Amino acid sequence: MFEMLEKLNPEQYEAATTINGPLLVLAGAGSGKTFCMTCRAGNMIYQGIAPENILMLTFTNKAAREMKDRIGKFLGEDVANRLTASTFHSFCAMMLRKFHKVANLDPNFTVLSSGDDEDIIAMVKSSEDKQRYSGRGFPPNGKVCSFISASINKNISIAQAMKDTKYEHFYAEVEELKEKADEYKRLNQCLNYDDLLVRFIEVLQHKPTAQRIAATYQYIMVDEYQDTNPLQDKILLALFEFTKNIAVVGDDLQSLYGFRGADVQNIIRFPEKFQGCKTITLVRNYRSCQEVLDLSNKITLCATEGTPKQLIGQYHSGNKPVVLSVADQHDEADRVLQIVRKCESSGIPLEDICIVERNSLSSAEIEVKLKKEGYEFDKYGGSKFVDLSYVKDVLAYLKLMSNPYDEISWFRILQLHAGIGSVNARKIADGCKKDGFKHLTDKKYARRQYGVELEGLYNQLVYCEKLKLTELITSFIDFYVATSRRNIENMKTDEANRTLYNLELDAHADDLKKLIDIAAPYRSIDSFLDDLLLDNTKVDEIEDNKGHVVISTIHSVKGLEYDTVIMLDCLDEIFPKYDEVGDTQYNEELRCFYVAVTRAKTKLFIMCPKSANRFGQPIAGIPSHYLKETSGLLASNDKYFFDRFVEKDALDEYFGGYNRYRRW
Repeated sequence: MFEMLEKLNPEQYEAATTINGPLLVLAGAGSGKTFCMTCRAGNMIYQGIAPENILMLTFTNKAAREMKDRIGKFLGEDVANRLTASTFHSFCAMMLRKFHKVANLDPNFTVLSSGDDEDIIAMVKSSEDKQRYSGRGFPPNGKVCSFISASINKNISIAQAMKDTKYEHFYAEVEELKEKADEYKRLNQCLNYDDLLVRFIEVLQHKPTAQRIAATYQYIMVDEYQDTNPLQDKILLALFEFTKNIAVVGDDLQSLYGFRGADVQNIIRFPEKFQGCKTITLVRNYRSCQEVLDLSNKITLCATEGTPKQLIGQYHSGNKPVVLSVADQHDEADRVLQIVRKCESSGIPLEDICIVERNSLSSAEIEVKLKKEGYEFDKYGGSKFVDLSYVKDVLAYLKLMSNPYDEISWFRILQLHAGIGSVNARKIADGCKKDGFKHLTDKKYARRQYGVELEGLYNQLVYCEKLKLTELITSFIDFYVATSRRNIENMKTDEANRTLYNLELDAHADDLKKLIDIAAPYRSIDSFLDDLLLDNTKVDEIEDNKGHVVISTIHSVKGLEYDTVIMLDCLDEIFPKYDEVGDTQYNEELRCFYVAVTRAKTKLFIMCPKSANRFGQPIAGIPSHYLKETSGLLASNDKYFFDRFVEKDALDEYFGGYNRYRRW
């Protein structure tokens, strides 16, 4: 018997030893699902299944790496490296490059980032009647891309995607822009995230190719299945026609990405779509004390869809979750600071404290007060690393090394050089699209103001052709910084501003060095760009910085755990945002609340200001109605806890019980 199976509980053991047929593992928060599924993959290999026949699909490359690393520890690195562990999008890109003839694609097609999508919309607008797409109230390019993506991922029309928005009457124009953008991408051999899924589904409709893929990947495992969208579900159904061995693991109560097109119904309806499915539920929680779980169990009863789960903890901490009713958001910030101090004096590492917010703006005052008191903190949520303009700039140079005819990347980098505006950039990019690097040496540019800039760019690109990947990135960062520094020196501004711009550039240069570290394991530009652009959590994942308090949005903290969690602004209209009981948004808000609560191991603080601001407007602080039936589970036992304050002295008594766990 595979020795790691001995470490599993009975439900995990059953999941790890069920190899054939469709399998659904409903895994509650903190139930050890990753270890369980890693053991399952290890057991499959131990039983004689070739690693090459196993496909493990995840939503981040970090998760894929961790699963392969664990299998490597069990069975050796050589064995682990033979199986395929990948994100959905990276797997689709790999298959489209392999079966490019079936897909009618160039094998070196370009993968677009979200910023590239917006550039394409801008370019197709400029080639048509501008007035048609620039009238008053017309959606900006980012919104246009969002509507198009939502229609594809949710399998609905653009008109439906735009319904109930202030832009809904522009749906016909957005449909036209989608058609023009699709034609542009077809002609220029480039695909965005959604295209990768759509085009792979088209490949799977070619039965001989689908059979070849299924013959290779005879056993498929999917992590975080609750976050799949209809397109990803279609991919699995298409493969299921030829291989019946599909195992998915997830928790319908942790489906948080409806705004990106994820459909919780995929996991809810899995047993009926994948005939012969066996369902196993994991409810033993190895993270949180029972006091926290009692609260989360009660909250989930408010859900109107999904499978109820009553999580069972492995110990009591003696600490019920605390609801703190504070005067306003200023008082909330003071109280959070007080809790951090108490945690620190009680011996809790600062990196084991997480302040959770529903949106990335709630903690602004708290951040100021933490800084004033000398506390370091790391904040997660909001803009992603690959969405930062200076990162996009350097990646555009790299894309040209992979595809010298990439008009979008040319359009971007040309405008970084002095004297080249959008009009000239478009003209030069059009020439580079046809002739590649050598177009920069066209004699007609020699007499132009920017002739020297184009000559320098050409020399840089040619020089970089002979470099290895990390050397290439280093060289482009240096070139980008030197170009930007030159622009700053020639800028018409005072010296004080020039100094600030240079300091900002220095900070950007330090940030860009992350790309060098990330690229180290990669051998090719394409594989590096595919992974980076298709899994931008790679740079934004939360790091364990010792001595730093963590401030995070709920979506960024999902999957992590902390000794102490402080939930901000738990008020109706803020958290939850919606109160239409039973509708899709209500259930997703409930799941966000559940995820936030279950990040806490031993201590949980729920902040309820009596007055607050929402979108700049004052609102009455009505505590989240999720808490109304939970008073007996809270440290504040008053049924009407929201009408009173928890006195500050109560915190001293609360923290006095730290580390006096009553384990089962």
